[in-house]
Amino acid sequence: MKSLFYGGWIFSFFVLCGGVLYAQTDAVKEVRLYDYSDEIIGASNQLYRMVVAGENGRLATWKDILVTNTKPATAISLSPSGSNFAVANSKFLIEIWSLETRNVLLGKLKGHSDAICALDYSRDTRYLVSGSLDKTVKIWDVKSGLLFKNLPCKYPVHSVCFSPNGYFIACDQGNDIVVFNFMKSVAVQGLNGGHRLPIVKMKFSDDGKYLMSLDEGGVVNVWRVSDGEVCQKLAVTGGVKDADMHHNNKYLATIDEEGKLKMWNLKKKELMQTLKSKQAGKTVHFSYDYDKEEALLTHCDRKNCYIWDIVRLEPAFDVLAAKMQEERMNLWNRKRVDESSEAYAKRVNDSLQVKSGKVMSEVLTELGLKWRPLGKPQRSEYDKEQKGYVLIFPNIKPFVLKMTQEEGVAFEEAFDRCEFNYPIYSLDERDDFGLVYLEVYDPVKKKVCYLDDQRRHVQPQKKMVSGEIVKKIGEEEVVLKQKLKDYFDREMAQQRISDNVKVNVEAHPQEGIGEDGQAVIDYHIAYSYEVMKTEKKNVGDWEPGRYLLAESNAATASVQVIRETFEKELAGYIVPGRNITIKVTGSADGAPILRPIKYSGLYGDFSGEPYYLN
Repeated sequence: MKSLFYGGWIFSFFVLCGGVLYAQTDAVKEVRLYDYSDEIIGASNQLYRMVVAGENGRLATWKDILVTNTKPATAISLSPSGSNFAVANSKFLIEIWSLETRNVLLGKLKGHSDAICALDYSRDTRYLVSGSLDKTVKIWDVKSGLLFKNLPCKYPVHSVCFSPNGYFIACDQGNDIVVFNFMKSVAVQGLNGGHRLPIVKMKFSDDGKYLMSLDEGGVVNVWRVSDGEVCQKLAVTGGVKDADMHHNNKYLATIDEEGKLKMWNLKKKELMQTLKSKQAGKTVHFSYDYDKEEALLTHCDRKNCYIWDIVRLEPAFDVLAAKMQEERMNLWNRKRVDESSEAYAKRVNDSLQVKSGKVMSEVLTELGLKWRPLGKPQRSEYDKEQKGYVLIFPNIKPFVLKMTQEEGVAFEEAFDRCEFNYPIYSLDERDDFGLVYLEVYDPVKKKVCYLDDQRRHVQPQKKMVSGEIVKKIGEEEVVLKQKLKDYFDREMAQQRISDNVKVNVEAHPQEGIGEDGQAVIDYHIAYSYEVMKTEKKNVGDWEPGRYLLAESNAATASVQVIRETFEKELAGYIVPGRNITIKVTGSADGAPILRPIKYSGLYGDFSGEPYYLN
């Protein structure tokens, strides 16, 4: 089993998928401005929650509501839950404060012997990492307040960050970067030679494949973590104070000493927009709510906090196309109800790569027609060197329509009445759309000429999971579906659950990053059930406004099926060294959740955990 399913696996139940952000050229517009009563030295935020540190030790929210007064901060980080934050002070001490209740100190973390320059929470809020001039990186267990790991370094540390999957920590070492597997306390990658000046900021991409770094000279590198190569480089002049990378890896925001906020397109390596704030810049940060599909850009200068609307930003088309391709391939890869195991294996193994390429072409054309509709083109004069006409469409790159000069006479006469049909779009390394196929039709003379450049075009390629793995998971999904159906049928027959409950299970492989930094295949399984709208009173679920697991027969049954799945069908995957993540989301009484639900403490202490609404 281990040789077939390489790497670690993640089991995800009730998985929520993030959305995309759309936009055009004037992508950034100011929404709000908060004027502070103190000189700002640092800030950290999670979407609509923000904590700001003043030079006199004043800590407040972005509406300038005081949280507490303490010693001046040297680093600050808001928990992903938004309920508390960590702040390091000049006494080499880290304090954990509540953001919800004024003057509530939740804990103190002691252990550094020199200035603490950087703090960052893990996405699950379990750990906090700190980097210090004492040449150590320390990982703290937030709940217990104890030191979990101590990583000695050769040089003072100015910047640290967690990877989204929780395996890795990146820290600067002089002008270079070291990526640690912090659980094993070993360095798995060195990112060297990309900077000539000290590094002041780092951030992993959401998929963990890339790392952004900023140095004192304004040079921004985007590293490919797997091989340690710089895949994008941007030199920003003007004394950059801070920079942050958008979650889709396409955009970068910088703030300089003059207070100019600049939005860059990393794919094209060009400046999109410049906005000037009132004073010298301090911090800039993208934040994204994966549940609500909302994004913000925030930044601070000396006295003000700004919130910017960035919903008009175009998506990263390569990322979006790969996601759409994966979703459609997962549907195609499923074993059909009437399909034999032999026929299923043959279909998957024989045509997986061909189908993948076709789906990608369909996805790019669908996205291209939405974001870059053809419109009516203009044409050049006949170009003897290129042996054809350059067609210039409003929204996509020009291309040459090949023909002889004699054929061109008739084409010029018919051009105004020509129809442009059956386009096939492509996408280049700059995330720009182009055409690889187009039929140009003269409706009067019934003649057609073609643009056909598909063989020379290289589309974005996503490494496909092998047919053997796809086939095995497809077979397992059928077994899990039947088991789920049988279990709920028995519950309904005994009238513990009404027939108003709809259940399903879906399984698919997905490429991820393992604990050694290399590509692995993650195994995603999503169990779901839904209470349909009905006039019946007994639907086998919660009464309105009740959310306790034990009070819902349908919820209890679902958890029981998941437990049995772990103990039986999936037991072979649950071995030491494999990472398993379980996510349970949603409500089941049919009523929308409008605010956080107070937790009763039934399953232990979960204060300060991330939560999501709606």
